Amino acid sequence: MSKNKFTKHNNVVNSFLNNELKIKHNLPSINISKGIDWDYLDNKNSSTYQVYLQSLTVIESLTYIGIEKADFKLLKSAKKIILDWYKYNNNERNKFTWNEHAAANRIQNIIYFQQSEHNNKISKYHFNRILVEHCEFLSQSKNYKENNHGLMMDKALIKACQFLRDKQLKRYYLQTAILRVKVSVYRDFSKSGLHLENSPEYHILVLNILKEISIDLDNFYNISLGKDVEDLIKRAQIIKKYLIKPDGEYINLGDTGTIKDKNLIHDKIYKDFIDYDAGTVIFQYKNYSNNRNSSYFTFSCGYKKLTHKHKDDLSFTLFLDGQDVLVDSGKFNYNYTDPLRKFITSPLAHNSLVVEGTEYEYFNAFKDQPKLKVAETKTDKNYKMVTGINNLYKNRSLKRYCILTKSKILFVLDEVNGKNIDNVFQNFNFHEDALINKVTNSEYKISLNNNNYILCNLYTDYPLLSKIKKGNVSRAFSKSCSTNRILFKQKGMNFKFLTILCNENQKEVIKTVNFTEKEISYEWKNKKYIIPI
Repeated sequence: MSKNKFTKHNNVVNSFLNNELKIKHNLPSINISKGIDWDYLDNKNSSTYQVYLQSLTVIESLTYIGIEKADFKLLKSAKKIILDWYKYNNNERNKFTWNEHAAANRIQNIIYFQQSEHNNKISKYHFNRILVEHCEFLSQSKNYKENNHGLMMDKALIKACQFLRDKQLKRYYLQTAILRVKVSVYRDFSKSGLHLENSPEYHILVLNILKEISIDLDNFYNISLGKDVEDLIKRAQIIKKYLIKPDGEYINLGDTGTIKDKNLIHDKIYKDFIDYDAGTVIFQYKNYSNNRNSSYFTFSCGYKKLTHKHKDDLSFTLFLDGQDVLVDSGKFNYNYTDPLRKFITSPLAHNSLVVEGTEYEYFNAFKDQPKLKVAETKTDKNYKMVTGINNLYKNRSLKRYCILTKSKILFVLDEVNGKNIDNVFQNFNFHEDALINKVTNSEYKISLNNNNYILCNLYTDYPLLSKIKKGNVSRAFSKSCSTNRILFKQKGMNFKFLTILCNENQKEVIKTVNFTEKEISYEWKNKKYIIPI
């Protein structure tokens, strides 16, 4: 028995016994002293609460602990909740009762209860009715979602098919689910194997679901997804070794919270990863004396699917000296009317190039790709460079070059062109523990743990304005903390920014930088370096 699993379920059960329903570990409990209100709406996260409430998540915990402790009262409570929901479902419905996420998880929780070894099961009649209703819902194309929720539906449908009495329906539902799973793998992963829902968290989630599907197909039906599909899944598993940072955490891109994997860090791959389809680039420099001090840089621009996509185009993150220096915003929640959610998904919450007072809009991946993409990457023995373009702003085109040198110096060169006079600024979003001091209008000192960094603007075409602004980063669901952002701003039609971030002990490099239309050059440790652009 897993100690962590027991503790998790036991906490849910203890809350339940105190008339508090804990539907998700990172959400506050619901008071159920007067029974479960199936129409409960939370003030802040009504959609999230309803989805997990309708999923009957508490059933798994009551069943697990009930069996482990031989506490039949808990199993009776689980049975009562299932029948109470069934009665509610037959009399009234809200839009979340048959939400695809809720239905997929609910039937699996009910199956887990019904197939566990105890004598408090619901009647075969009720179980069969519930099973048939869920299979019908999960199989219908009008309910199917072409994202990770659709895969959840297929996983549930494959599991539920084991218990159907009608062999013809069983065969039909199973074929439907398997076909959709195969299509989803080709649809939702790039050719390299990166999941296209714009977030490492969902890359991990989907791979876990696919693993469970493969196990069920093999164990219950002796069926495989096929060599091509399984090979793509294997490539996707390898990509996790690129996505994990040198500190053992996944990067907070898109809707990703803080996720650690202590086991995977030992197999981490310290090579570059470049996926033009997904619009994702990872540059790395391995520190052979201490892996944690390796340099890790990500760049995002473009998309193939809008699921969990932030307005993070031309944005980057930077991990140096064993710590996050420039960070992404995380996910916060899925309440799209929440002002903080709106901010966290906006360009302002990312290390991006922003046209003040407006936001660009997505149309579709096919139409937007020529205007929004990773245009080029280049690797030299002394530096690595990525170029991205964002031409989705109205009457404005943006081009960004990010150059990370082997000596851990970051250059950011931005070219702004347009028909209007606009305020455009570079937005630098620092880790929440960073202390920032303004040295001059163009130079800032950033102190983070035992390291000091310098952020300095080296070139503008128009007078530079700069300031420190507050931001937010979310590392856990519905939780956020304040960060500090540095803004470098110009106002004009056509202009450039050139900005450098380096360790304080490299400050002398700033005085040696020369910038022309064709190259950036600088000196470090009595050696001259030239970067063609």
